[in-house]
Amino acid sequence: MHNLRAALDHVVFEAALEHTSGNLSPEAEEQVMFPIVGKGGKAAFAKAAKSRLASVSESVRDAIETATYAATPASWSTSTSSALAGSWCPATR
Repeated sequence: MHNLRAALDHVVFEAALEHTSGNLSPEAEEQVMFPIVGKGGKAAFAKAAKSRLASVSESVRDAIETATYAATPASWSTSTSSALAGSWCPATR
């Protein structure tokens, strides 16, 4: 579980670096992380995303929200996974 969390945080951090051209403040570096929330649904996600995703582009925020509230991973198609990767990773564009 820890490795999954670390990987998600790394993807968000790299997206923030790309969006800010590498100019993240120390405060922003501490805040940037994949927003994982327990109870509270979309309202809790929106509250967490406001600070944790403040340094990423709107398209990345939208992709993360879509991935968070999409159907179960078992029902994802290859095109869904590719679309999400394309909006997060410059190398896949």
